[in-house]
Amino acid sequence: MIPAFCLAAVLSGVECVSPEAEGRLGRDITPWAITFPLQEAPQDPAAPYRKSWQKHGPFVDPGYIFAGILVRETNLRGDWYDDGLDEDDYGDLFEPGFGFLVELGGMIEYRQDWRVGLYLAFGMDTYEGDEVRTTTGVRLEPDDMTIYTGLAGFRAMLHFAEIMFVEAHIAGGATYSDEVRARMGTIEGELFDRSLKPVVEVGARFGIELVYIQFEVGAGYRLQDGPEPGENASDNVDPELMGGFFIELGGALRF
Repeated sequence: MIPAFCLAAVLSGVECVSPEAEGRLGRDITPWAITFPLQEAPQDPAAPYRKSWQKHGPFVDPGYIFAGILVRETNLRGDWYDDGLDEDDYGDLFEPGFGFLVELGGMIEYRQDWRVGLYLAFGMDTYEGDEVRTTTGVRLEPDDMTIYTGLAGFRAMLHFAEIMFVEAHIAGGATYSDEVRARMGTIEGELFDRSLKPVVEVGARFGIELVYIQFEVGAGYRLQDGPEPGENASDNVDPELMGGFFIELGGALRF
């Protein structure tokens, strides 16, 4: 006969086990035992990211925004002077440029170790003028050239080896350059005019992520349209595409 308390337990969905059945199951024999069915624990919404956190540490969030600053050195390439016999290079006219780049963007998790996002940047580079002789023998001393850059594009990042990562970005935008004046002996005039030109850039970096700080070192290449010839420039001044290989070092904060 089933005890009344056991009958009530059955009606409420709770298992009631007799002493004989409990003995067959190898349990301790008690007059009657009530067992409760196991219930599946609710799924943790953060479970898909927990494995990644255990691998890389709790500070690799599935999504975040970042702001950083880097210093750069850029070596210019491209022809700015053509007299029909030979061409002169931007790298002869200007020393390697030094500047900075301020970045802002956001990243979301694409796969366990991959993150992708938007990339925005604003920078300024200054190139010191260098005395040069053109192919016709003209001695030229240009002023420094300053270029301001605005970029927007995409960024992808791969985490590996605990706190290390590699990332790549591709971006496009515009550059603005001030006028560049130059001296030829006692004569001074405008070599390049103020210019607003399109630019594209690709780059890659290696970095270390510590808590909410990232340290990065990288390299890349940028290509922009050459500046406009100045009003005092000769017909041989014909600026072509201006390319530049750069190296950079800096860091970022994550929020």
